[in-house]
Amino acid sequence: MGRFWRFIDTIKLGVWLTLIFLFHMLLYLALGTDTWLTTTVWVTGIYGAVIWLLKQIAKRIG
Repeated sequence: MGRFWRFIDTIKLGVWLTLIFLFHMLLYLALGTDTWLTTTVWVTGIYGAVIWLLKQIAKRIG
């Protein structure tokens, strides 16, 4: 379990959020979602909050 928390601690939040944003943007455009930009921003924000929370936990554990 220690390897998992070390991996989470080394994640570059900006890089991951950029990749998540691009992936979801392409996904929602391909699906034909009318509100693709709003949906992409919301999903990226939720993922960002979860990753940030996991990073905070990893700092306290490690």
